[in-house]
Parts: sequence; C-alpha cells; structure tokens
Amino acid sequence: MALGVVSRSFHRGKPHEATTIDGFSIGGNVIKTATTTWYVDSVKGTAGASGSADSPFPTLTLAVAAASAWDTIYVAMGDYTEEDIAITQRGLKIIGANGSGSILGGALLIGSAAHILRIRADDVEIAGLAFYQTGAFACITAGPSALNTWRPYIHDCMFSGPTNGASGIRVTDDIGSDAPYALIENCKFYDMYGNGIYLRASVATVRNCHFELKAAAGVVGVEDDVNGASKPFRSIVDCKFVATDTNSVGIKVNQTPSSGQLLIQGNHFVGAFTAQVNACDVVTSGKTGLMGLNYFNATVMSIS
Repeated sequence: MALGVVSRSFHRGKPHEATTIDGFSIGGNVIKTATTTWYVDSVKGTAGASGSADSPFPTLTLAVAAASAWDTIYVAMGDYTEEDIAITQRGLKIIGANGSGSILGGALLIGSAAHILRIRADDVEIAGLAFYQTGAFACITAGPSALNTWRPYIHDCMFSGPTNGASGIRVTDDIGSDAPYALIENCKFYDMYGNGIYLRASVATVRNCHFELKAAAGVVGVEDDVNGASKPFRSIVDCKFVATDTNSVGIKVNQTPSSGQLLIQGNHFVGAFTAQVNACDVVTSGKTGLMGLNYFNATVMSIS
C-alpha cells in the first residue's frame, strides 16, 4: 500500500509484528515499549479481521479500540463514515494513504453528528487524512475539559466543512484544559463554513497551512482565544489565507494576549477580504505580542 505521508515516528516496524523500541530514559534507565502496526481498509476489511496487512480492519474505530500506546495505524484509501473516535493511547499514530492529495481521494473520514477524532492522550500524531464534516462539530479536537493533552501533532491533512458551524481543528475545547506544544502544519482547509482552527493552547504553533474561507460572517481561518499570559507563546506563521467571501476573517484574536505571548509572522492574505482588519483583526486592535512581516495582497501589513 502506497503511503502519501512519511510520519515522524519513533519506529516503523514490519507489518503487524510486535517490536521493541527504546522509549524514554528516566533516572538513567531506558524503558522498553512494545509496539504494533495495524491496518485499516474500508474495501478489503471484513468483520472479525485481525488488523494485519493481510487482514485489515474495515473501520478506524476498530483499529483504535485494538491499539495500545505508541502503536501505528495505517488507513488505506477509501471513505470512512465514522465519528466520535476517542484516542486515549499515548503516542498513537494514525497515518492515511495519500490523504493530503485530494479532499475526495485518499483516506476520507466523514462525520455529521459529532466530532470525528477526539485526542485524549499525549504525543498523538495524525497525518495524511482527509476530513469531511457536515455537522456543527469539529473534525479533530484535542484537550477535553480539565485534562491536558501534551504535544498533539497534526500534519499533512485536509479539512472541509460545507455546513455552518462545521470546523477543522479545535485545540482546546475548554478554558480549563490545555494542549501544550501543539503543532499543526502543512494542512489545507477548503470549502470551510466554520473556523479552520480554534486555538487555545500553550506554546502552540500553526505553520504553513492553507485556508480557503467561504460563506457568511464569522468564518475564520485561525481564531486565537487566550487572554493575558494564561497560555503563553503561541505562533501563527507562514500561512496563506484566501477569502472568497467579503465576510471572512483570516486571523481573529478574541482576547488580549500579554506582550510577547502571540507571534503572527510571514502570513499572506489575499482575495475578497474587504480590508486589512478583515484579513487579520489584530492589525488595528493591537491585540498581539509581536506582529511580524505579513502581506495583504501585495502590500506589507501594518505593524501592531
């Protein structure tokens, strides 16, 4: 099975073989962790499958239920109408086949009545998947109420939400939770009728993502919602925002971050934005710690 994304994994073992890798060093002792590679295929998978390359699960839900910490799940091309999948295993990696190539191709997860993936563990990696959300929910959430989920890594994915209220990624859901060191990169958000990314996490980075913003007022590419220094050092860098509707907003800062807590640098805003304040609302309101070099069409944006 050809894979569209190379994962930054600790290990890639032989198909469905339990292997042993070096884990973490605590007090000079190395903890050994056994890992397994699982396979999912909506076409070849059957009920009662073992999850091996020759006997893949038919659904991602079954694979996640079978997986343990630090395992890897490969998802074959196909449509998967699944949602409300809770990831509670630390270090679990879910990698799609060619998911970043086309919103209609690769491994496509479809949701309508709940969030599709809910990250509830540390060090989870999601890559190479396409998401299609038709309900007023997110494709991926990280950080449930009153629980921190460290270092979620989401990359090389595609998101589409053609329904009002549908959103791409929410990090985090609740003001009492956090997802420190969250990294979202190389993702594409198309045909979005809700926020691409909702950001409320410490030391979080969104970089090199592409947003196509459509529909009515309130549609935002990246919405930062942290006040003061409660969740410091967030960065939105090197992203592209294309507006096809004048009501769209590229980056929106809801609160007032303390000085030096939010970096907005190297972003480019083009299309139907009516003014710089629509492209990036921090420009005129001054609600940012550091406003670097950004562009509004061919013009360098004002420094806040």
